[in-house]
Amino acid sequence: MTKKLLAVILSLVMVLAFTACGKEENKDTDTSASVEIENTQDVVEDNNTDDVAPIEDEKPSNDAAEGTVAQTLFEEFKATIETTEDLETIANTLSSSETLSVLGMMVMPVEEGWLNGFDEEIAGFTQGYTFSPMIGSIPFVGYVFETEDAAALVETLKAHGQLNWNICTTADEMVVEAAGNYVFFVMAPFSFDE
Repeated sequence: MTKKLLAVILSLVMVLAFTACGKEENKDTDTSASVEIENTQDVVEDNNTDDVAPIEDEKPSNDAAEGTVAQTLFEEFKATIETTEDLETIANTLSSSETLSVLGMMVMPVEEGWLNGFDEEIAGFTQGYTFSPMIGSIPFVGYVFETEDAAALVETLKAHGQLNWNICTTADEMVVEAAGNYVFFVMAPFSFDE
């Protein structure tokens, strides 16, 4: 009887979790739709005036792009590999970064095969480590790899990384870069300030 009761409770928790995810997803969709309508209305109102200023596309500055979680971690990765070639030390250094201080992080070795964040098995590396939050609902995953063919591994990771791999959440950015025989991979939100 106890096992059946536990199974029912766990099933209810899963249903509630998926329901909450669906509501959150719909809320984001509704908000973006209203923003698009407001922006369209502003443009129509602007076009009805005699003194129309040209509409300039807002593009993020280089400073904004460099300040994202993934870009900041990549800069730390480049600095770390100048001081050590030990992949586990590199992964531990990145996981203890101030940028990730709001997360409880863990570091684990990985082998070729199915890796979190990808839609296909990943191969082509001799050694790899993941650094990721202990809580699975945070849209962040990071890897460092050592490989014989960094360019090929970068292309594989870019082709098969999925920003929406995580239930109920989607990462904003994917950064995949090589430095020598090392490859850095991170999918993350732009910031953890929200």
